[in-house]
Amino acid sequence: MFYSKIKFSSQGHMILKKMFYIFFILFCLFDSGILTAQTDTSTGLPELIPYRKGDKWGYCDKNKRIVIPCRYDDARLFYGRKACVKIKNKYGCIDYSGNIIIPPIYDSSQDINENFAYPGEEIFLADNDKVSFFSDNFAITKLNNKYGFVDKKNEIVVPIIYDNVKPFHEGYACIQINEKWGMINQNGKLVIPLIYDDIYPFYEDRAGVELSQHWGFIDKSGKEIIPLIYNINLFPNRDLAFKNGIVILGYNLKWGVLDKLGNIVISIKYNYICEFENGLALVRVDHEKKSLFGYIDIYGTEYWEDE
Repeated sequence: MFYSKIKFSSQGHMILKKMFYIFFILFCLFDSGILTAQTDTSTGLPELIPYRKGDKWGYCDKNKRIVIPCRYDDARLFYGRKACVKIKNKYGCIDYSGNIIIPPIYDSSQDINENFAYPGEEIFLADNDKVSFFSDNFAITKLNNKYGFVDKKNEIVVPIIYDNVKPFHEGYACIQINEKWGMINQNGKLVIPLIYDDIYPFYEDRAGVELSQHWGFIDKSGKEIIPLIYNINLFPNRDLAFKNGIVILGYNLKWGVLDKLGNIVISIKYNYICEFENGLALVRVDHEKKSLFGYIDIYGTEYWEDE
């Protein structure tokens, strides 16, 4: 980064001060990496849960007792002691008592999610056309349109022979040859055969696999644990990974939640389910005239009432 000396006029100082104030307010909106939600230790759920009553939103406790009245056009999860709400098509923030702490003057807001990123250092690929990250101490490298892996000494540890690869995770990496996917271990040995149309890395000892546009899960021995009957490819940009023992899957245009043995723990009845965060997930239910939204928890409890 380069710095230079700049002289500001008094007007320039005023402009700089205003810019700093705006930056500070926007920072407050998106500081989820610093603050975490207040949770009920007995359930793992937030103390305050967004609750929809008709077309208005407020907040309730785990027993659905309304704590902050349903008077907002939209309400988001609390982070630290503030949450984004929508009032007359503008966004601001409230505290745990429902007091406005950032005025609703902003045109848009976004849910504050933790973004997954592979830990570790960066390493440039062999042909310098991309950047990869270390995961499980290995990084992807590329040469002559083929892929392999290097260690932190930049030494090749998995031969550069694959058509495509995905980062190592839980000791295994997804590899592709002739449009079919399988997995190798850290010694480069093929441990999951090259038979799948697509495959996701292992998370919590389960890996999502696809054949003929249907998905299921295998364990690290390659045994099919959850049958390949689900169609999550309707939304191909979302991760297919177990988190805290559950995974969101789609079937016949509906979505639900399964455990690691394939048992349905939340009915496959929603038109969409967002990722769970602090034990809660936003879901969509489509009706003839409009789509309605509300939150469910990891137990399947619905936090809304349609008037």
